[in-house]
Amino acid sequence: RASAAPSRLSYNDQRELVALPEQIERLEAEISRMNEATAAPDFYREASDAIKATLAGLETAQEELVSLYTRWEHLESRRGNFRG
Repeated sequence: RASAAPSRLSYNDQRELVALPEQIERLEAEISRMNEATAAPDFYREASDAIKATLAGLETAQEELVSLYTRWEHLESRRGNFRG
């Protein structure tokens, strides 16, 4: 029978939780750099393939950031409910 209460964080989950803020910070900095690059006046004068690659990379990074925040929130909620 499955328990509705969250379980204690495993060792690997604890390590992941500790590492997430730094990963998020690095990814936010990368996204910021990409946003600055796409806002530059000469950005759309680059080759079409380069523009597409940069925009695709930006979209991927933003999706990854959402995923990291979701994971962080999940781990924090589990840790917050059981601090044994």
